[in-house]
Amino acid sequence: MKSTTLMTFAALLLFSCGGGGDLKKIPPPDDSPNETPSNNETPTNNDLPTNNETPANNVTPTNNVTPANNVTPTNNVTPTNNVTPTNNVTPTNNVTPPDLMPLHVQLTWDTMDTDLDIHFAHQVAGMDSRQPDLDEDGLPDPWLHAIYDCSWRNKTPDWGIAGLPNNPSEDIDDLDGLGPENVNLQDPEPDTAYRVGVRYYADNNGRGPTTATVRIYFDGTLVSEQSAVLTRTKDFWDVATVTGDGVVTMTTGPKIIPNYSPEGF
Repeated sequence: MKSTTLMTFAALLLFSCGGGGDLKKIPPPDDSPNETPSNNETPTNNDLPTNNETPANNVTPTNNVTPANNVTPTNNVTPTNNVTPTNNVTPTNNVTPPDLMPLHVQLTWDTMDTDLDIHFAHQVAGMDSRQPDLDEDGLPDPWLHAIYDCSWRNKTPDWGIAGLPNNPSEDIDDLDGLGPENVNLQDPEPDTAYRVGVRYYADNNGRGPTTATVRIYFDGTLVSEQSAVLTRTKDFWDVATVTGDGVVTMTTGPKIIPNYSPEGF
């Protein structure tokens, strides 16, 4: 068996040498692998191209977010011009309701373009001998006293210690008709008499007679309401006496004094 093998190997050597001479070098086997050549590999440019990826510009664009101008606009807030307008406030001539004052006297009248004046006099005014007696009753008239008559001439007189609530005040002097004109006294003096009167000061447009109404409130309660016709300017109506305890005594009449014009008035 061994001899047969050796013979076969010798024959092969002879055949490869061409029957003699130099051995012919058998080319070495190709070291390169028989792999699929690299140029036959799937080219890298056949990979899923990067430009086939979802492009960045296909992402949800930022301009699709809720735009700022879709938020509730600030101009939808309640406008400031919807607040209660200042011209709806209670007029200044009604700022002191009668129920907030122990003694409240109110004058109104029914003719436009006329000027009537309320007078509220302390009893001391009727004791001043320097006052005229134009109603000819033998006593000094209290009206238009420089200190003790609360009227257009002196809306906030001082009838005692300054700042104390026993001083009256008139809120407004209505020059062109209807009123009201109001006098308030926060702390009426007990056992003291106050006189209430009305003077027809001016007729601005030939209106003629007018009907005046005086209401007297004590502790918020209407205790007296009286009306009288004043025919012409300078007519004076002596309305009533009211005490610090709220007792009202109407003057008999009505007592109208025509052409009531103290010197200087």
